[in-house]
Amino acid sequence: MRSLFITAFTLLGIMGWQTLSADAQITRQLHVTEIELDTNKNTSNNQPITNQPIELNGPEQETSFYYELQEDQKRTDQALVLNLSHSELLIAPSSVSVRIDGKTLLSKSLTGEKMTKKLVIPLEEEALKKGFHEVTVSYYGVVKEGICVEQGTTGNWMTIHIDSYFNLERELLEKRSLKNYPDAFTGSEKNPITIILPENASTATLNSGLKVGAFLSKVGNEDKSVRILRESEVRKITNNVLFLGSEDEFISSFMKDLFQQTKFPLTDDATTFSFEILTDGKHEVNALFAIANSPEELENRVSILTEPRLIEQLSGEQLVLSTIPTLPVAQDTQIVSLKHFGLSNMTLDSLNRESQQFFYHLPYTLDKEQSPILELHLKHTALAPDKKEEIATEELLEGDIELIAWINKVPHSINIQQLKEERNGVYTVQLPIDHNTLKDNRTISLQFTTSGLLTRNPCITTDQSRWLYIEEDSFFILPKAEKQKKHSIAEFPFPFVDQGEDILIVLPSSESVDDNELLYLYEKLLVNTRSMNWQLVLADEVSEDSLKKHQLLFIGGPNVQPALQKQVSELLVSHEKGKPDLASAGFLPETVETVNWIQPSVWSEKKHTMMVWENVDGGASIDRKVIEFLSTTEEFATMVVKSENGKMYTNASTIQLESPSSEVKSDRVEEQLSGVWIGGLVALLIISLSGIIYIIRKRRLNI
Repeated sequence: MRSLFITAFTLLGIMGWQTLSADAQITRQLHVTEIELDTNKNTSNNQPITNQPIELNGPEQETSFYYELQEDQKRTDQALVLNLSHSELLIAPSSVSVRIDGKTLLSKSLTGEKMTKKLVIPLEEEALKKGFHEVTVSYYGVVKEGICVEQGTTGNWMTIHIDSYFNLERELLEKRSLKNYPDAFTGSEKNPITIILPENASTATLNSGLKVGAFLSKVGNEDKSVRILRESEVRKITNNVLFLGSEDEFISSFMKDLFQQTKFPLTDDATTFSFEILTDGKHEVNALFAIANSPEELENRVSILTEPRLIEQLSGEQLVLSTIPTLPVAQDTQIVSLKHFGLSNMTLDSLNRESQQFFYHLPYTLDKEQSPILELHLKHTALAPDKKEEIATEELLEGDIELIAWINKVPHSINIQQLKEERNGVYTVQLPIDHNTLKDNRTISLQFTTSGLLTRNPCITTDQSRWLYIEEDSFFILPKAEKQKKHSIAEFPFPFVDQGEDILIVLPSSESVDDNELLYLYEKLLVNTRSMNWQLVLADEVSEDSLKKHQLLFIGGPNVQPALQKQVSELLVSHEKGKPDLASAGFLPETVETVNWIQPSVWSEKKHTMMVWENVDGGASIDRKVIEFLSTTEEFATMVVKSENGKMYTNASTIQLESPSSEVKSDRVEEQLSGVWIGGLVALLIISLSGIIYIIRKRRLNI
């Protein structure tokens, strides 16, 4: 079944943390001064239902979407908006129907006269109740009149476009509760969520804010849906807001006034998380405070706002967290369940014959020269027993059911009737995947389609429902490379997001780096379910011991990074007077804006990796276009520059890369040479032995 879950987290437990219970709610509001609240733009929250067009094929097919409401909704002007197009060949009684929670709300005729439609389906009554709701769009298409006419042709289709959406009003949450996080704090590019940090935030506080911002950006699933502001930059608040830092770090009268009203119970070795409502007398917004006595205490506990397994346990209005949550140290594993792809237990049938596409970032340690395996756990509809008598080919084909697993758009077929039951009605099948399917990809895509679930004989009307059930505990086995990988920008964001590895991001002390550019870097470092093992440190505070133990990202070159200056002779890119020598690397210095390069760390005997982000003058540079390029390029290169014309250039052409095939070839050559040497040695021994025997015999004859 196609499905799209709009991100939601539910309460699972409390774990004995100090909280204010929902039964003892304090319905207070914090009055803001000096700052204007303007929520006029925040009248609606359009949530897209799909990130790619969905085509439904005739004669019948359907797809489902889901949405969740945190509270019962009072407003009635909320709706599902569908933008559709369909084949011009359709004739009556072609139609589209929409059901919500099993109740049909709308059916519309589809004909060839107008090939695009915009359907607005109001959400009413039960559809506005708190909880999850299922929306099902069913398509029925007819292209020809007559008896026993085949309708399942390529000209029988309807498409749901990506500009379809739920129009859900974001009402102010009347009940103050931490369980509304993160759903109450998802923004959009036009109306972003704001994270407010102290004016002179420490690196620990900044790191905490960046981690929360990166997480909320992924939840919002929209570019620039989160922004970071320092307290002096706040003039107007147009959406819900978060405040992070230690109380002593904030210096503005606006923040001091808020702390006077909240009087948070701050203690040593603890962090307070509190859900509040801000008002200026005219408008109101929700606010989340994460406040501690010291920046380090906040940094140690900020995972409560970034780790889903901890977020699920949030409850009450206020949480005073004294314990430091311990998360298991995850390592890149060879076994990846389909649940990690976002796939839940799935049923495919005659109406839902294909799934949506699922994606997973391949681990950095993947050996792309070996073949992965997909193990599927399946259940299926009861099949007719094999007939002993001879049957027609057409009848045999009518009974076959095929499941196709599309892996990076390469089909892998499973004949359901050839499966052997393993236990409890669950069938297990292993599909070897050609290693070339994944070789040049950073991600693995997965989609399931079927054939044989839909009866194609137009002269037969039957209520037979054939189905396949795919369990979420099915998994990929991804071979792990034993050899250390060569360093290349094509691997970014790996190895800087390796499980079990801590990453040190070194900021220059002599110049500032824009908070929101750093936020964009953090967003790109956040992949899959990997923990945010990132630390921020200033260049003049980093120790050599830390440099030896971490993967390293330097923001700025030797000109602003003393540690790099001390090792300048060991750097991949030579520097003159603190500036990168681009001419010697084959680039035109006069046209270059920024430079990024990667190499083995000079502090850890090649165990770790370091990457340097600098501009043409050797200063700090984080460029969004460069980050986007690094996230998508497949070129094996160690250096990339961005030109003034906005184009990217690498040193890929100058690198002599030994391909895996050449390694295999060299191994074969070595084997051949070894064989030659052994053969030659044996031949030499035989010749020597023959010569000795000849001499002995000759001497005997002379005697």
